[in-house]
Amino acid sequence: YIIEAVTKTTYEQAVRKYLFTPLQMTHSGFDFMHLNDAHKTTGYIALNAKETRPAPIVDSTVAYAAGSIYATTGDLYRWHRALQNNSVLSKAQQELAYTPVKNRYGYGWVIDSTQGKRRVGHGGNIDGFVSNLSRVPEDDICIIFLSNASDRSRDDITNSIYAILYNTAYELPRERKAVTLPDAVMQQYTGEYEMRPGLTITISVKDNGLAAQPTNQREKFILPEKEDMFFDTNDEVLLQFTRNEQKQVDGFILTQRGRKTVCKKIK
Repeated sequence: YIIEAVTKTTYEQAVRKYLFTPLQMTHSGFDFMHLNDAHKTTGYIALNAKETRPAPIVDSTVAYAAGSIYATTGDLYRWHRALQNNSVLSKAQQELAYTPVKNRYGYGWVIDSTQGKRRVGHGGNIDGFVSNLSRVPEDDICIIFLSNASDRSRDDITNSIYAILYNTAYELPRERKAVTLPDAVMQQYTGEYEMRPGLTITISVKDNGLAAQPTNQREKFILPEKEDMFFDTNDEVLLQFTRNEQKQVDGFILTQRGRKTVCKKIK
């Protein structure tokens, strides 16, 4: 709205005129649905640990400024270089953009830190695709993450790359192997769990694993690694079920992207 009011043109035309064209971002655009390009990718949604299906393409008029742009790593790097060279925005303007206004959010950037340095960036999600642009302007570092699968842990991968660049400790990913648990054990995990007020996760047995259905969200399929420990191979999610003194399941600890959340069983 602000862009169109100031430039007296449409959002798409403004982005092309002031960004794509001068920065030679020739592989970026808006109408991905009708893009005719040999390098066009197909996005995928995970059905379970082993199966995926092509994701429906969201029309650019629906996502609009929140997720209508397609690009390449090369074009996004041109955007980074333009910012580093102050050719699109002055250093003073960038400082305004990188200053948190509410929580960690500035003018279109999420601001936090890594390795003791200020980090700015923003991620994106749409059916079948995940993206992240993460920068440490002070050291001219830019990490661009693009994936054509909805369930990929971009934050873990990005943070590991930062650790490598700054020569600090990181963990190599390991392949988790699923086991088969007796049905009597699997049934102990079923029920409804509260993540926070208004958000519950319903657990049910499905195939040789569990289906986790958050309120108004897509179902996740998790597999047993051992008793009380389950994982999602597509999103690096861990669920560790907890038990009370009577050995009854009373909740679980959800670990996702390094963050732990305690969920209590309510039904």
